[in-house]
Amino acid sequence: MKHLLQLLFISVFALALSVNAQDNKNSSIEADEILPQLQNLTSISEFFKLHDVAYYANIPNVPVKALEYKGDHKIAANMGVYLADMVYVMGTEGYKTADENYGAVMQLAEKAGLDDEFPDLVIERYTNQNISVDSVVNMLNTALDNSEKKLSADDKKEFYDFMLFGNYMEKLYTISSLLVKYEDSDLPEAAVADLNRSLLLMMAKQKQPLEELSKLMIGYSSNIVDHKEIRQLIKNYEKLAASKDKILKLKPADIYKAKEITTIESEVKKIRDRIVK
Repeated sequence: MKHLLQLLFISVFALALSVNAQDNKNSSIEADEILPQLQNLTSISEFFKLHDVAYYANIPNVPVKALEYKGDHKIAANMGVYLADMVYVMGTEGYKTADENYGAVMQLAEKAGLDDEFPDLVIERYTNQNISVDSVVNMLNTALDNSEKKLSADDKKEFYDFMLFGNYMEKLYTISSLLVKYEDSDLPEAAVADLNRSLLLMMAKQKQPLEELSKLMIGYSSNIVDHKEIRQLIKNYEKLAASKDKILKLKPADIYKAKEITTIESEVKKIRDRIVK
């Protein structure tokens, strides 16, 4: 089961990282802009394993919540959330729960009537990269029921954009949550120091992709997207980037206490709560 989930995760999530740049330049986010040093699932999982990142059960969204979500925006965004959570759980001891995250994604796809179309939707948005439909995605297609409703091209794009929004915000949430959980870690001090610095550097590079995500969502009106909060978050990531070198000079145990870090962690959580609650 673990091996199958790893293959599935690599195939589907690596595709979900990017929006087709040629499809719509105003709604384009490239994988190397979202996570410059972690462009796909394999390298993300390797990052967590390299740093022996601890698994905290209270970071990923609770899979059973998938039963509660209603409305296309909520469903799409939380599909993105659960896909992002699988990056974390598969790269840590949490891999034992990965099938629950996968099940949550498929429950939401069924609710949206996209059981059959969901994999094709992701692939369609990535066609300029010449990525073929591999055997794992074919297996996923075979396992899913036929969709109950058909969506227009615009509806599909809107669904995908909200999935990308939830996906990216969950990644920001996971990164900041890991950094502020220093006190709970059982890792050796040297390992924590390496992890904290790496997470800080990762956070400091998120202003530009967050700006692109903001542009992507600007035309949508939804109770899970507060554009003012997103603009404020962009400003705080800008402050973090400007303070990065100063924060790096702190003792590793103090990095997570930096005001720039705690502010972002709090604001990301607020935005993420709009999605998952």
